Amino acid sequence: MGRVRFAGATVLRDRVRLNVALTRKLEAPWIERIESYGPRWNAHRFIVRTTADVDAIAELPAIVCEGYRDLGMQGSLRGGPSTALP
Repeated sequence: MGRVRFAGATVLRDRVRLNVALTRKLEAPWIERIESYGPRWNAHRFIVRTTADVDAIAELPAIVCEGYRDLGMQGSLRGGPSTALP
């Protein structure tokens, strides 16, 4: 279990809004908004409307794992942020 809340989801009538916090700003076309809450906390918001949207975000599991490791378990406080995804 994480020490800090690093991700969340809101189920709406026709879509799901996902939020993942990372230590870096991730530039991708499917990101709706990025909010920075300090040098190590960048909240990324994106919308999923269909299962095709989930398939298009192939790196989603790795992004969630990065957020869990760096912010959820506060790993970035011990050795700096993790390396970016390829």
